[in-house]
Order: sequence, then structure tokens, then C-alpha cells
Amino acid sequence: MVTKEEENETSYHDSLIDVNNEVLTIQKYNFPIFDKRIVKINNIKNMFMIEMNRGNGKYTFFGFCWKLYWYHLDRKRPLKTHAIIIQEENNNIKIGITPDDCQKCFKVLNNVINKNKDCELKSLK
Repeated sequence: MVTKEEENETSYHDSLIDVNNEVLTIQKYNFPIFDKRIVKINNIKNMFMIEMNRGNGKYTFFGFCWKLYWYHLDRKRPLKTHAIIIQEENNNIKIGITPDDCQKCFKVLNNVINKNKDCELKSLK
């Protein structure tokens, strides 16, 4: 049984980003219909947090920035200071997300990714 504290460490939700044990869901991702993008946690190869500036997406409301990160639609992005960049396996385009609470979302993603990789390693033994 999962306690409330453990559940908080493995889930995150705001108006654009949902994270749970299995998937990262990004709302308003694809152009022109603005549907969602679902990324399986097991397919995330690398992830890091950046401080946003003009060159890496701070004023990009949607689409590619100069660093070739693909951002979902977020009209509040110029007011935010950080973004999370995600590299999927078998995909050269890095995904940029700007959750409302970037620190918490990064922590949850890190916990979920590491937990899933530990489970995979144990099942291989």
C-alpha cells in the first residue's frame, strides 16, 4: 500500500504537466491541434534542468528555440525562470517543459525514473 507521502514523491500535476509512475503527459504539445504528448517514463534517456534565457526558450511560446528544444504551448513561459529538458531514447529532438513548480516536477521525475530503472535492473537478475 502506497502512503500519501510516497504518492506525492511519485506524482506531479499542474495545468500543463502530469507525471506519474508510468508516463509524463504534456498538454498542448502538438501543432496545430494542440493535443497532448505522452512520454513513457522508461523511454526517458536523460533529463536536466536549465535556467532559461533568450537563447534557450524563455520567450518561445511554442515550438523550437535556438537550442532546438521543442516546447509545448505555455503563455506564462516568459515569467518562469527554469525549464526541464528531456531526451527520449530513439528521438533526436529534446523536449522542453516548463511546469509551474519546476523544482518539484524535476524531483518527482528523478524519483520516478530512478525507481523504474531499479525495478528493471532487479528483474534482469
